[in-house]
Amino acid sequence: MEVAVDGDRWGRIVAGSLVDGMRHEIATAGWAASRVVAAAGDETTVAAWLEPGEDEAEGLAEVLLLAAALGSDRIAHAGLAGSGGDVVPPRVGPRGRRPGAGRALGVEVVDGSGGALQRRAWSHPLDEAGGRPRLGRGGEVPAGRGRIAAALAGAVGLVGCLGDAPATAALLARCCARGHDLLVTGPLAARLLVEAASGR
Repeated sequence: MEVAVDGDRWGRIVAGSLVDGMRHEIATAGWAASRVVAAAGDETTVAAWLEPGEDEAEGLAEVLLLAAALGSDRIAHAGLAGSGGDVVPPRVGPRGRRPGAGRALGVEVVDGSGGALQRRAWSHPLDEAGGRPRLGRGGEVPAGRGRIAAALAGAVGLVGCLGDAPATAALLARCCARGHDLLVTGPLAARLLVEAASGR
């Protein structure tokens, strides 16, 4: 028997999972890649670990377009954020990739599965004292601020407005070419992977 997960609970579950994963990665590696999880209703469509770089915003936009093309009406993003609430890339120093200018781990969730758009956001302070970054205890913050929140809402608003499977496959191929780690599921997943691999 399938049990539907309401938007509020979905957001809390996904946000908690993202924070736990990034907390571990920051503690062990000193930094953490930004992540996106998207779903169409209760079915996960995309999970992505974004490769950082100078054009990270463009890379995120392509992943969000892919999520929209797969019918995702729920999207969550987690990343190290600066004071303005938008994700900042890590710096590369003598000890490898570090959180850099990030002051907190920000999580944004947008859910349009119930019709009206619901937004939630959480922030976890990043403590770099002693040269070993770790996440502090966080809490919910006002949602819908910054470019990331706007991009998530825009992607949900595009559901049903994008192209056919070959165009979506080309988008998937571009995301893979950027070096993102991607998990794509759903009815079109197998076809998309074949078409993306063949370059069609």
